[in-house]
Amino acid sequence: TCSDSDCHPNATCSEFGGYGECTCKEGFAGDGTSCNDIDECQDYYYNNCYYYDGCYCVNTIGSYFCNCYSGFEYTEEIGCLDIDECADSSLNNCDPVAICINYYGYYTCICPYGYYGDGYHCEINECLQGTLCGSNEECIKYIGSYSCIDPCSNHTVLNDPWRSTSNTYNYNNWNNWYHCDNGLSGWYRFKGEYDQQIPEHCIPQYSCGTAIPIWMNGSHPTVSDGIVNRTACSNWYDGCCTYPYNISVKMCPGGFYIYKLQSPPSCNYAYCTESNYSCSGVDCAPDEECRIVGGVPGCYCKTGIQQGNLAASSSDGVIVRDDIPIDFYCDYPSNMEINLLTAISSYVVSVINVAGTANFTITMGLFQDSGYTTPYTDSQAWLSSSSILYVGVIVTGATGSSPFVLVMKNCYATPTADSSYGPRYDILTNQ
Repeated sequence: TCSDSDCHPNATCSEFGGYGECTCKEGFAGDGTSCNDIDECQDYYYNNCYYYDGCYCVNTIGSYFCNCYSGFEYTEEIGCLDIDECADSSLNNCDPVAICINYYGYYTCICPYGYYGDGYHCEINECLQGTLCGSNEECIKYIGSYSCIDPCSNHTVLNDPWRSTSNTYNYNNWNNWYHCDNGLSGWYRFKGEYDQQIPEHCIPQYSCGTAIPIWMNGSHPTVSDGIVNRTACSNWYDGCCTYPYNISVKMCPGGFYIYKLQSPPSCNYAYCTESNYSCSGVDCAPDEECRIVGGVPGCYCKTGIQQGNLAASSSDGVIVRDDIPIDFYCDYPSNMEINLLTAISSYVVSVINVAGTANFTITMGLFQDSGYTTPYTDSQAWLSSSSILYVGVIVTGATGSSPFVLVMKNCYATPTADSSYGPRYDILTNQ
């Protein structure tokens, strides 16, 4: 009978004809003498949490309950209901000036135009506050400040042969096709055997190693134009200029172009290139003409043409211009070692052995100026006690390259040739 049954604590006992029968309670499974918890969350048939969006099942001993993911709150009537975090600033972490956008189950923060940041921190974007940088520079904003850079010296080189306009699709090399520039962003220079440029004309589909080639609608700038904006076009079924968007272009002093590119809308789009053999954008004087020499455009003298008063062309093609005054100067580095040869009583320590591997000669002389260009040349120099002394010291005589440099830390003068006799006047002390 149930009074002496050995039912499990999570089972109930029922008597039938004088016998007791153990049955596991709801939420448990077993033979009554042994009852194990059923994990209702492992099977959708045992719980109804999956009926509600944003809801998940949590198992308990003998039962379960439905909980809501972050961004939702639970109601008895509906289940998990989306929380509009943008309805109350206390529900989101957006910057006070940021725009909060609510989505189903989450939200995002975006800094408005004129500001820079990730939405959770926004600050004024100085690069959008007028012309802070020159026409040849780009304003780069970062947290706390900004900087002006010249992209001619700060860009990435792309040297992919497959970008060539002559690379058209054929069935024999399909494995090497359908390149994608998705994710490309920043300043780039195209290189090959010579410099390359994005073509200024529509490119046929299935060219340049991709299905949808990208070309540039507009002419290339000159060096004096600085950074200019142009339109990137893609040749697809809607025409030669499908999905147009802005790119920036600059001609650098070296005669090559750099481009500020952005990522195409999807894969199978890629930027085309062709040889930079064009004289477009090259500024030449009225008595000069642009020619391509060695794949590089340049300005060369015209022959057989007279350009008014600017120039006269002779039979040998040499052009003589009117006199033009040009300011110039020459400079050269001073060589203290040469000047030491004439310095007063140059003191020479003939040989210093360093670990028995090298010999050094140290020469010391006295100079009148901080540039070490005017040495004292007389046999003796009478100086006042307030005179500034410029002592030049040179290490010479080492054979081959030496890993040593000379550091002069202490220097002093004595009134006689005996450095250990009489008063000592410190010039340098441990510096």
